Amino acid sequence: MGVAKVLKPDQLIEFNDAIEKGRCLLLDVREGSEYEVDHIHSAMLRPLSQLDHWIDQLDKNAAVIVYCRTGKRSLRCAEVMISKGFREVYLLEGGFDAFRLRRGSDVAHPS
Repeated sequence: MGVAKVLKPDQLIEFNDAIEKGRCLLLDVREGSEYEVDHIHSAMLRPLSQLDHWIDQLDKNAAVIVYCRTGKRSLRCAEVMISKGFREVYLLEGGFDAFRLRRGSDVAHPS
């Protein structure tokens, strides 16, 4: 069984091209109300609370980056993904809070 790799907030930019071209998935596993306030540009909302409803719809061969607010929910999500055969799973170190502090210009604020 694999292990999720830790990705520092500043390293996320290295995945921008792959995310934009669909070769890498950026998943926000927070709840919809949190996502609506703000989220990382290009992130897809996939709440951990609904994991059973969406996990089987994802490509297990694509790279996946997961984040939540601080990293606890994303760690749980990554563990499940790896147990289901996802090959390349990354955790955003410190979650959205750390990303916002380091890369605030890449945060989307929906209206």
